[in-house]
Amino acid sequence: YKIKDKYILEDITFQVNKGSKVLILGENGAGKSTLLNLILNIIKPTSGTIQYILNFLKNKNNRTIVLDSVSLYTELKTKELIKYFCRIYDIRYKEIETKYYEVFNLKKIENTYIKNLSKGECKRIEILIAILHKHELIVLDEPFAFLDPLMCNNIWNAINEQTNTAIISSNNWIQSVQDFDTIIFIYKQKLLKQPSNYIDLIKLFDNLIKVVVNVVQIDFFKENIKYSEYENNYNLYVNAEQFEIIKKSYLSYSLQEINLKDVYYFLIKYNSNL
Repeated sequence: YKIKDKYILEDITFQVNKGSKVLILGENGAGKSTLLNLILNIIKPTSGTIQYILNFLKNKNNRTIVLDSVSLYTELKTKELIKYFCRIYDIRYKEIETKYYEVFNLKKIENTYIKNLSKGECKRIEILIAILHKHELIVLDEPFAFLDPLMCNNIWNAINEQTNTAIISSNNWIQSVQDFDTIIFIYKQKLLKQPSNYIDLIKLFDNLIKVVVNVVQIDFFKENIKYSEYENNYNLYVNAEQFEIIKKSYLSYSLQEINLKDVYYFLIKYNSNL
């Protein structure tokens, strides 16, 4: 997909199956929102094709979409807004209050006007409204923006429970990544790697230890140590022998669990096709 002579997305190929949980990860400006717009047929590809198997992606009556921009009735209070949508979907408000108010942390803002809420509070309400009706497909663009990690996981658990197929884009590295059967990394408008699941992606680091340091005290290349840089740290991925070198060379280091962020930045550094 390109505008004039500039590619916004290029060489993107993957499949979304019915019942899949798809997570699209990438930095701001990578092309995640554009990809969702293409999937939803909001914009048309300038080359290539998008095929809709069994029409479940294309059926507008059986999907819920929450885009990055907040669009709520600002002159209503939180409670009034939720009651309004409960009436539309023929759902008892009391059931929603009992099931979700604590999960979404809504009790203390139920009598606050939408226009006076923070972006994070509005985001929580938008997602709750999105899952009130159990549609076949839910598409969420940056649903975890402005939310703390605990709230991210609470909300994802609620989405996962209510929805058959979910496509989510985010630059927030949520903890519940194991629940997604398809993880797509986008960097500078391209796929970093063919979509895969969490277990297969982490296998890139089989039998390696992650050591985090904040200064360079050895020659990584001389010791043949692979590493990535993010959050002002050097993240070293070493075998047992290399770890002995690290222990002798560094007074201060920490051992951490390898996660998807390591995979993402490792691929950026060592992917010769970028």
